[in-house]
Amino acid sequence: MRISVFGFRFLDLNSRYTPPQSLKEFIGATSEKLFIYIGFGSIVTPNPQFLTNAVLGAVKAAGVRELVLMGWGTIDPLEGFSDLDIFLGNTPHNWLFPRVKLVVNHGGAETTATAIKAGIPSRIVPFFGNQQFWSEMVSKRGAR
Repeated sequence: MRISVFGFRFLDLNSRYTPPQSLKEFIGATSEKLFIYIGFGSIVTPNPQFLTNAVLGAVKAAGVRELVLMGWGTIDPLEGFSDLDIFLGNTPHNWLFPRVKLVVNHGGAETTATAIKAGIPSRIVPFFGNQQFWSEMVSKRGAR
């Protein structure tokens, strides 16, 4: 069997999204993209605190500010966060990604496509399934 991937179809399902006040204040009124987005979507890990510590450790070492999507049991923000971190619940990627300078994600098709559409760099950390495929496609096309 041969399968051809021809591109992405975008539905503007989140056009009426209004961010919570805390997110508005965190991002601020600046047009400069100051943040990185880190999110692994629906991935569930056996040790969310280990992944949280790894993410926060990398962010602190890099000296950047980040917006972290908690996802479905992937990131556990109970410890270790500061005023440089904000943990997001369900936030539409098509609203958020144009406001960040880098997307670190699991390589899900929607997340990957929305980052490409926003024209920002991505770093994909695939966990399983088709995520490795999307990581390879992004890399081969130079859309990182």
